Amino acid sequence: MHGSAKIGLWVLGALFYASGAARADTVTYGFNVEFSGGQAPGGPAPWITATFTQISSHDVRLVISTAGLTGLEDIKASYFNIVPALSSVLPNLTFTHDSGVAATVSALEDGFMADGDGLYDIQFAYGSGSSGFKAGMTSTFDITDLSSGPTLSAASFFALSTPAGGHGPFYAAAQVQNTTGPGSGGSGWVAPVPLPAAAWLLVAGLGGLGAFARRRREA
Repeated sequence: MHGSAKIGLWVLGALFYASGAARADTVTYGFNVEFSGGQAPGGPAPWITATFTQISSHDVRLVISTAGLTGLEDIKASYFNIVPALSSVLPNLTFTHDSGVAATVSALEDGFMADGDGLYDIQFAYGSGSSGFKAGMTSTFDITDLSSGPTLSAASFFALSTPAGGHGPFYAAAQVQNTTGPGSGGSGWVAPVPLPAAAWLLVAGLGGLGAFARRRREA
């Protein structure tokens, strides 16, 4: 392997490690920043993790974990995006509750606002009390594209929110209630810290080269 190729692979690996996206068919977000000026959760970050994993050509599994929350902290809602090229499939997506905490799921292009950030395409809204999404729990959904369109993959949900506020944009967001960490107000909005735009351009470029090389091998 040429030296430049090794450097490119090292940079790609480092960038994916920093973002939490460990492999091509898995994307993981670690929610580690409170961005609204509210109150952060009390435990060490990441407070929430969300992992998208491709399980078939039109099926992606999402697992959300609150392992980093503590005490009575709970998620009121979480928000995600789909890449703009696939926004047309949003009406065709089905969200099947697999295990853990259930949610009311809604999908609409730029249909949901995260406080102080931007617009998101998918919202998971959770109950309260005994049906709440509290500390130390998981929520698993299978996301299926019922159309005959492009392949749905974990990378399909690797997209920034549409700018509409003074913060972000972010790849995901969540509203946490009953918080006990830095700040005040008893609730906060958390998100994974995004890499600089230039870094994502490099990821996209290297990813395109990888796809090109894969197609050549298959040919």
